[in-house]
Amino acid sequence: MPDARGEGTDDGELDVGHARSPRASDPLTTGRSHDPLETEGWAPVRRDLRRRDAGALRTMLGREIDDLGDPDGGSVVNQVLRLWARFSQAVYDEDVDVISAELEIAPPEGGDPVDWDTVVAHVFDGIVTLLPPADTARGARCRATFAVFVSCETVVFWEYSVVAAEVRAMRRGLEAVGAGMPVDPASAPDALMCHEVVGLAVDLLGAVERQLDVEQAMAACAVTAVRRTAGAARAALAAAAEEAAELRGRVAASGRLGADSADSADGAESSGGLPEDLAAHLDALLALVLDDLTGTVPYFALLADEIAPASEAFLANLGTRTDDAAVADRLTRAAEACRAFEDSDVGQWSVFATEVRAHRVPLEAAAAHCTRPDLETLELVAADVTYLYPFGLPVAGSATDVRRELMAALQEAGGGGSSPIETLAGVPVVIDDAPRSDGWLASTWVQDRDYRAFRVVFPDHELVLETADGVTIVGLDVDLRLSGMGNHYVRIRVGTDTRVEGADHRRWNAHDLEQAVRRGGQFAGAEQVRFRARTPGAHDSEEFGTLLSLATRIVGDVARSAHRLVGSPPADLDRDLGIVEGFLARYCQVLVMVGRAEAVAAGGRRRALVDVAALDGVLGVTTALTAQRALAQSALEWVTYESPSPEVRARRTLAGRIRRELIWCAGDLTAVFGPTAPHWQVLETEALAEFASSLIGVFWRRQQWLRSVVDDAGRHLAGNDAAGATHAAVADLEDAERRLGEAIRHVQLLVDRANEHVLSKDQQGREVCYHLIGLNGVAELQRSLGATVQAALSTQRFLQERLDAEHRHERALAEEEGRAAEAEQAERAEKSRQRPLEVLLAVLAVVGLIDLFGWVNDAVGIVGLSVWWVAETVAIVAVAGLLLWLGMRAWRVSDGERERRRRVRSVQRERGDLAPPGER
Repeated sequence: MPDARGEGTDDGELDVGHARSPRASDPLTTGRSHDPLETEGWAPVRRDLRRRDAGALRTMLGREIDDLGDPDGGSVVNQVLRLWARFSQAVYDEDVDVISAELEIAPPEGGDPVDWDTVVAHVFDGIVTLLPPADTARGARCRATFAVFVSCETVVFWEYSVVAAEVRAMRRGLEAVGAGMPVDPASAPDALMCHEVVGLAVDLLGAVERQLDVEQAMAACAVTAVRRTAGAARAALAAAAEEAAELRGRVAASGRLGADSADSADGAESSGGLPEDLAAHLDALLALVLDDLTGTVPYFALLADEIAPASEAFLANLGTRTDDAAVADRLTRAAEACRAFEDSDVGQWSVFATEVRAHRVPLEAAAAHCTRPDLETLELVAADVTYLYPFGLPVAGSATDVRRELMAALQEAGGGGSSPIETLAGVPVVIDDAPRSDGWLASTWVQDRDYRAFRVVFPDHELVLETADGVTIVGLDVDLRLSGMGNHYVRIRVGTDTRVEGADHRRWNAHDLEQAVRRGGQFAGAEQVRFRARTPGAHDSEEFGTLLSLATRIVGDVARSAHRLVGSPPADLDRDLGIVEGFLARYCQVLVMVGRAEAVAAGGRRRALVDVAALDGVLGVTTALTAQRALAQSALEWVTYESPSPEVRARRTLAGRIRRELIWCAGDLTAVFGPTAPHWQVLETEALAEFASSLIGVFWRRQQWLRSVVDDAGRHLAGNDAAGATHAAVADLEDAERRLGEAIRHVQLLVDRANEHVLSKDQQGREVCYHLIGLNGVAELQRSLGATVQAALSTQRFLQERLDAEHRHERALAEEEGRAAEAEQAERAEKSRQRPLEVLLAVLAVVGLIDLFGWVNDAVGIVGLSVWWVAETVAIVAVAGLLLWLGMRAWRVSDGERERRRRVRSVQRERGDLAPPGER
């Protein structure tokens, strides 16, 4: 097939650096009398793809393979669609656990990224093996249909999730499908055409990768990168559209589509053409592709030619404000081009028309600002942005508090021992005491232990950030804070004083601040960060996609060290690592500190901003007052941020009555504006803000730990829900109750220490802390933690009631055994009293027998006959022996019965089926 992917490119990616020659003069009207997408079978597919719904697409695929039979008698359609549904769920969730067992592949270990290449290869192999062989006409047709289906489903995936790695893997998977289709152009023109359709689908996925590059540039609000990547995406899409149109023309010519009825399909086949049913099917697939491209290409053309260049002009003018009129005209023309696309026929249905609208609104707002002669824009002379990633160390399965173990080990390391943390993110570290202002002066030994903190630094390396626009920022401050109370956090700072390679000290405009704020979250865009060696013998670290990725790696390494320290099970570590990135993305806090700022008016006039009132009406101030952003809707999104209402301003602002700073909290963003405050006071306010943010990690972690202990106690309760449990089961319940009680006490003490009134020396410091905690999410977490404590106390009461029932049961059994022992003792005493009487009776019986024999002898006259006396003596002895044997037998039977009853009771008690006396 013609090369649409470009020679010499990596991984078969599209080469969009050159134009391509046309292949069809009018690809949409080559002899066809009607649009195949208007038919009953294909109209729903086009409609759903336009609105990014996969339902009709899957129906189309199912219709294509409906008549295929499984050699084992199963349904091929059901197997294919079920496997694809499971795969798509894994894509949406970014979690392959839902499909790993089915594919017989090992899921990623905790913290490791998903290997989408392996997953996609298994999914595609599982589907293709259910299709007819690739060297048959039907097998080739099915593979062409599946390839177009995959390319269309991919754009549906993209609408719901960020799928860069998945798209790259699916492109490679389709390349493997095409490579497995042996074709002979001379003998199998239909197979060759299907093979080219598969190649087109590969190119379409390559174009989606270029579109994802635009999305990454947009996420970073990097307008230069947006212009560059949008141009590459437009070229890739145009090349794919050209290829699809040329291929569709050849399908129409070969299959005689739209010809007179006299020109039958047999005639087409005899001349080496395609069967008419195959030609019609491929024509519909290609029409579907071209229809989607019709609504896609104009969007990226607008980005490359209008939106991004106008945005660049606006940003370039912010520093001088000397070209407002020309910039306003450029912005207006770009906005009008956007509106023209929105109002066009294609714009009425294209999903990209909604994105064009999202760009048009900031363009119009920026143009309106430029036409106002009284407009002032914000410029930051001295400012910095600090990213705080709070976390709590895991608690081992043995309920050992890792915090204490780790802090004790670090304390020993300070005295010359070996440190449990030697490298982080692949580079060596040094641990020393963290600086602490006198505002945190400890008044008790408990506070001294809680406030004791260590700082982990990277002395041999500097942190380097390369932005999406290619700007290299060198020497970002980065360290790790480990606190005695467990409120740990990774701290990364970048400011106006941070060095930029190839540039002098520079100021920030509002757009620079917008980019800086976005940089800390999961939507930072196409940026790279790494540790660069600055001492001989050191080596650079690996590259991390974002600051969040770097923080995730650092926290993961600390968690590994903590688990090694206490020897907790690997499953605990995997569970902890599996939630690190999601937790840090959710709870990352951004601290904006502004020391000096100016307002720039038209013509370049400037004035210093020295108080809160001076900020009103300055364009860009709201950039520092808006919570962290989701994925950017446009590169100039910040222009449309509205000023907060008076009610919101009053609730979120702390100013005037304390200190000489404006302290604003918008949830996960805290801004401190203190142009007249001394540096030492700014440092203290910064420390208070960092402390208020750091509580998130320890509160959340302890809540998760407490929940796990409560769940474990609940399982013990569910497994022992009736009285009469075994001794081992009772011991398990007692152990669960003990661990739950310890966990509750641990959490309650933590909250009490965090809320201690003397946390800060002065009332003003406490007021700052309470203000921030009430707005940054800590208060909600604390309330949620309190609810978890109440649930734990309730479970503890159930455990105690269950144990009380067991103890009552044990006492009842003990009382019953005591009564049985008393009865047995009385029986033995009675028999002891009866034994002498029995012996006396036996003696009297023997004596009486002797007297009887004497009377008989006298009456009969037997005197002196020894034989007779011997016989009588034997009889007397036999009678005495018989009486003795009968007595001993009665005693043995009585003792055996008592022993049997004792053993039965013991077995019943162990089995738990012996009820208390009152229940029998």
